[in-house]
Amino acid sequence: WAARLADHDRWIMVSNLPYNVATPVVVRALETAPMIDRFLVMVQREVGERLAAVPGTKAYGALSVKVAYYAQADVVGTVPPAVFVPKPKVDSALVRLRRHEVPPVSVTDPDRLFALVRAGFATRRKMLRRALGPELGEGADAIFRGAGIDPSARAETLTLAQWAALAHTESTGSAPAIRIDAFAKLTLSLHVTGRRADGYHDLDMLVVPVSASVGLWVIELNCLPRRVVTTNSSGARVAERDLLDGGAE
Repeated sequence: WAARLADHDRWIMVSNLPYNVATPVVVRALETAPMIDRFLVMVQREVGERLAAVPGTKAYGALSVKVAYYAQADVVGTVPPAVFVPKPKVDSALVRLRRHEVPPVSVTDPDRLFALVRAGFATRRKMLRRALGPELGEGADAIFRGAGIDPSARAETLTLAQWAALAHTESTGSAPAIRIDAFAKLTLSLHVTGRRADGYHDLDMLVVPVSASVGLWVIELNCLPRRVVTTNSSGARVAERDLLDGGAE
C-alpha cells in the first residue's frame, strides 16, 4: 500500500469489492494503509452488517471489534440483486468507513487485544470465564475483576472499550485510564423570547465556555438568583456569575 499510494498523503477508497476477498481487503487497508482515511465499499450485505455491527446484535463479532478500533463504520445503503447482470443470489450493502485519527481506546499491544477478541468469539455462546480461560490462565478471575468485566458475560455483549480494558489489565495488572471527550461550550439555559411573523420562534440562551485551565463549574440552584461558581483545583472560588432568572432552564 505505501509504495502504491506514496504520491498523496490522504486517499479515499471507493470500490465494488469481490465478495470473496472483501473482508481481508478492508481489514488489511485499515491495518497497513493509514493514508486511506475514508472508504465507501460495496460488499455482500451480511459482510457489511458485520463490519458495522454494535454489541448485542447477531452480526457483532471479532471483525466488528477490529473495525471499530480503526474506524467508524456505517451501512449507508443496500443494493438488490436486480441491478446486477447476472443477478447474484445475495443482497449487497454500501458501507462507509471513516478512520479514527487515533484509536478510541489505548492498549499496549493491539495484537494481543485482537487475540483475546478472537478467542472470545471462537465460542461466542460460552461465558467469558470459559471462553478466555485458556488465554488468561490462572489469573483470569483477577483480570476480569480488575477490568470490571463480568466473567459470566458473553463476547457479543462487550464493547471495544471493555475488550481494551481486559487486554490492558492482563498486560499491566491495572485497569486503563478513561479518556472523556468534552464539548467546548455548555448551554445552561434556553427560553422563547417571541414569535416571528413567519411562524418561527426567537430563542435566547446563555452559553458558558468551558476552558481546560479552569478547575470546575458548580451550578448553585438552591439560591436566587441562580449562580455559576468557578473554582480552582483546590476548591477555592475564583469567579462567580448569576444566571438569568426566569424562562425554561
